[in-house]
Amino acid sequence: MAELGIRMEPTATSPWKMDIGLTGHAGKHKGLGGAVSVAYMF
Repeated sequence: MAELGIRMEPTATSPWKMDIGLTGHAGKHKGLGGAVSVAYMF
């Protein structure tokens, strides 16, 4: 299993919050999955 992701937090100049994740599985059961979350903080 492997996981890769990036997270951006809101700053004083950018109110956007973003979280992107990707997971992969190898072996007997193979697969790929992911998630995206975007928010505007005010």
